[in-house]
Amino acid sequence: MSLADATANANADTAADADTDAAADADTDADADATVTRWWRAHCARSAELKAAGARACLGGAWAHSVGEAFALGYQEALAAALDDALAAGALAAAAVLGATGAPSPFGAAPTLRPLRSLSVTEATGNGPRDLRATLTRHGDGLRLRGEKRFATLATAADELWVAAVDGTAADVSQRAPGRPEIAVVRVMRGGEGLRLTPMPPLGFVPEVSHAFVDLDVELPTSARLPGDGWAGLVKPFGALEDALVRAALASYLAAQGRSQGWPPALLAALEGCAEALAAFDAVSKVERQASVSLEAAMAALDALIPAVDAAFEPSALTDWRRDQRLLQVATRRRKARLLALGPPGAASA
Repeated sequence: MSLADATANANADTAADADTDAAADADTDADADATVTRWWRAHCARSAELKAAGARACLGGAWAHSVGEAFALGYQEALAAALDDALAAGALAAAAVLGATGAPSPFGAAPTLRPLRSLSVTEATGNGPRDLRATLTRHGDGLRLRGEKRFATLATAADELWVAAVDGTAADVSQRAPGRPEIAVVRVMRGGEGLRLTPMPPLGFVPEVSHAFVDLDVELPTSARLPGDGWAGLVKPFGALEDALVRAALASYLAAQGRSQGWPPALLAALEGCAEALAAFDAVSKVERQASVSLEAAMAALDALIPAVDAAFEPSALTDWRRDQRLLQVATRRRKARLLALGPPGAASA
């Protein structure tokens, strides 16, 4: 099944699914995690034949019936792509880190189902490498992770939390190069001893997407640690992938809404072009200057379409869309930093 065929099927089923999804949108906060799980299960089944994370993100957006759902699926695909790259570049095989969890899956034995994940970086002091106070240290034959996180996206629904912490496992820290601290990333399974999640109040937009405070005092096996420098290997590439694939899913969501509402063909074509350009970012280097320039161009192109989208939306759907489009302003500081790092044409790669 191609992405085009799958997207066409999604458009055909939009009207039939509307009543079901309207009921789902009325879920209470207590049911929010179950709603995210339902989205994820359906998405994994639909996207099983698609290999590229960008294509899966677009498919998720085409099926989504809210900006929040499109965001959640784009976020998951961005994290999946970043982890795949980090594991492929590391010394350990993916199976050593992503193998059996030791606990039964909460979803049964569906072969197409992938883990629902959350990346936990931000702390009270900020979200840069020098802001982190959580620590990873040696503990007997294993590791100990201690610290506090906040704004952990989808953490209360996740099967796996990938947590960034200052790496204190080296025997001689004096041998490290000067500059930022080395950051490790480790996997913590849901329900593990020493992990406590506290839901945060909903944000003023995409209320279906939960965030949590995370308290950690967890003992882990050494295999839970992602190989290499977690900041350069996972956190930084994920930031660019999240920008790309969340917006790819959002552009696909808007195109699907536009087809069902009869928006102008030129606007639909422009949205579909943005989705394809953003989705392609997962297939190229995340560090080369040309890739970063292409990403910024695609993001700017989508931003430029928002006034036309506002004007085209049916009045009944406009209130929620205007609330949720604030998603496009998230991580503006990260985007500005990336633009500054690009420098003028001919500069070295960031």
